[in-house]
Amino acid sequence: RRRIVAKPAFPHMFPNDVPLFSAFVLSPEAEKFDRWDFDVKVGIPIDPGPAFDPQIRGMAIAISLLRIDAVGFQVTQPTIFEVKPDARLSALGQVIAYCFYYQEQFGVACRRGVITDSMTPQVAKVYAAYDIQIYLVQPASTAEILLARKKVYGNGQA
Repeated sequence: RRRIVAKPAFPHMFPNDVPLFSAFVLSPEAEKFDRWDFDVKVGIPIDPGPAFDPQIRGMAIAISLLRIDAVGFQVTQPTIFEVKPDARLSALGQVIAYCFYYQEQFGVACRRGVITDSMTPQVAKVYAAYDIQIYLVQPASTAEILLARKKVYGNGQA
C-alpha cells in the first residue's frame, strides 16, 4: 500500500503558520503583491570545514543560513514577511535580520512585515518604531488554505 504524503501548503512554514499566511493572502492587503517567494535563504553560511564528508558539509552549510518565511513583491519591491502565531520580540529580530541580509545579498532595499494572530500593544509599539508593518489576521480554514494556495501558485500548484 502506497502512502500519500501531502505537500506543505507553503514551503518552510510550520503547520500553525500556514492558516495565518493563507488568511493574509486572501485579505485586501495582499492584493498589492503580485508574486511570492518562500524559504528564501540569506545570511552568512557556516562551513564546518573540509574534515567533514562533502555531503554532510554541504548540508551543514545549507542549514546554517537564515530562512525567510515569505517574500512578497510589488513589481520589484520586496517585502520580507515573518509569519508567527502570537508574535513577540523574537519575530522583530528575525524580520530585521532577514531584511538586512536580503539587502546585502540581492542589493535591493526591502520592506518588513509580520503576519500574526495576536500581539501585545507593548510589542506593537516597538514594531512601529522599526517601521515593521503588522498584519493581524484570524487563521484560515482548510478550504481557505486551499484557495490561498491556488491564488499564490495558480493552476501550477508548485
